Amino acid sequence: MAAEARATWRHRSIVGSGWYGYIYSTEQDPNGTGRRETELTPRHSAGVDFTGPAPTTGGTVLRVAATYTGRQSVWDDPNRTRTPGYTWARLFVSQRAGRARLYASGENLLDAKMKNYEAIQLVQPGLGGRRTVAPWVPVRGRMLSLGALVEW
Repeated sequence: MAAEARATWRHRSIVGSGWYGYIYSTEQDPNGTGRRETELTPRHSAGVDFTGPAPTTGGTVLRVAATYTGRQSVWDDPNRTRTPGYTWARLFVSQRAGRARLYASGENLLDAKMKNYEAIQLVQPGLGGRRTVAPWVPVRGRMLSLGALVEW
């Protein structure tokens, strides 16, 4: 069963949007005991996004977004059977400068990463001889980038 709701708000050149998703998914339990919740499928997720010109600047675009990923079932993780929820945020700014558009962006600004919750490498091999748990949160932390796009 799944459902999604979306909303968009516009005011002059600013656009905001939000969404919420619900998924309840099951699969046959390989142990033959009926059904179980599907692994790595969060029941609840939500996000907001705002895009528009930065105040009092010409040619500047600003975008801010955040996404929440809810708890998920995991079957091959020795530390847990349900993961905690986490939030992921990003920021993007670009500015026109002649024939170039300069930009700066940051992703995963709240530094949600697997290492913050548990060791990625297993002490004992897991199912099928795996040496790591399946990632249920980003493996890398914050990422920052700068760049330019030039028109010829």
